[in-house]
Amino acid sequence: MNRGHIKQLLYNQSYLSDKQLCNIMYYNGGIVMATISLRMNEEEEKLIQEYAKANNVSISELFRSSVLEKIEDEIDLELYQQAMQEHMKHPGYISFEDMIKELDAKT
Repeated sequence: MNRGHIKQLLYNQSYLSDKQLCNIMYYNGGIVMATISLRMNEEEEKLIQEYAKANNVSISELFRSSVLEKIEDEIDLELYQQAMQEHMKHPGYISFEDMIKELDAKT
């Protein structure tokens, strides 16, 4: 497939919110990738570039993994808080051996 043909198949949709610019590229109706532009000062940019280089990752991978990790941490915290609330309502103790038996019975 030549570049001219690829350009015909790709089109770009952009929108601007008050905080970020997001571009989404489509290929034959399916999403290929999304690009989010962030605004930062030169000092922050340099720090991020140096950190990514030192850790041998692209800036895209650094941001993607950092954001996904933060989301996962918040989900874990929420689940922990829900479990603690449930425990406070119905406190109880179960031995490790009983817990293993219970888990084995469910599988």
